[in-house]
Amino acid sequence: MSLLLKNGRGLNHHTLVPLEVLITDGTIVKMQASIDSDEEEVIDLQGAFISPGLIDMHVHLREPGYTNKETIVTGSQAAAHGGYSTIAAMANLSPTCDTPDRFQKQVERNQQGAIKIEQYAPVTQGRAGHEVVDFKALNQAGARFFSDDGSGIQDAAVVYEGMQKMAELGVPMCDHAQDMQLSFGGVINDGNASQRLNLPGLPDVSETAQIARNLALAQVTGVHYHVCHVSTKESWSPVNKIDNLNRDFFVLCHD
Repeated sequence: MSLLLKNGRGLNHHTLVPLEVLITDGTIVKMQASIDSDEEEVIDLQGAFISPGLIDMHVHLREPGYTNKETIVTGSQAAAHGGYSTIAAMANLSPTCDTPDRFQKQVERNQQGAIKIEQYAPVTQGRAGHEVVDFKALNQAGARFFSDDGSGIQDAAVVYEGMQKMAELGVPMCDHAQDMQLSFGGVINDGNASQRLNLPGLPDVSETAQIARNLALAQVTGVHYHVCHVSTKESWSPVNKIDNLNRDFFVLCHD
């Protein structure tokens, strides 16, 4: 089966240029400005943009446990519609995939998705923040990313232990940075928006304090530390205060 995508446009450095794509049996075999070929199926893109498949490393598919919010099918279809060919699903599920058996079952469940789905495993058992998972066993089961996303890990000793073990495996810790003792019941960043909407505000320090703590632990352990949600410019302050910071292990992601 052959498919020709005609009259598309691709990005060459900073310029949009004519681009056509020939696909045979699901594999791209030719990409150039113009392709003359008598194919079984031709789609006229009428100037639409052709890009590589996009990758979203932070999505919530909510299945099992919270399918009233999303499902694997609906979430992956929405991603495909937006041009994504691969997504990575967080482990905020019920039950979460905190054992090799549960992780493998979740990977199998993800096969119903419309695109490729990578699966996060949690950092702590049940995402409760008290006891770390068996990272080695989960890694052997296929887990490459670990996060308690949606829940900041409050116990520094748990974070330290987890970072040590993740550093040994060479896998990243992806963190929801929030100190609940400094959150004071806030639901939105403290500022003009919270005041206008009359909602309890989250102080900046609830985020920056946790990032500062975890940066210090990441520097000691050498783990690749990724902050999933960065919502305030003040979060850069602890980064800039660390001398000789190896920024290879620190990635900020506006989510």
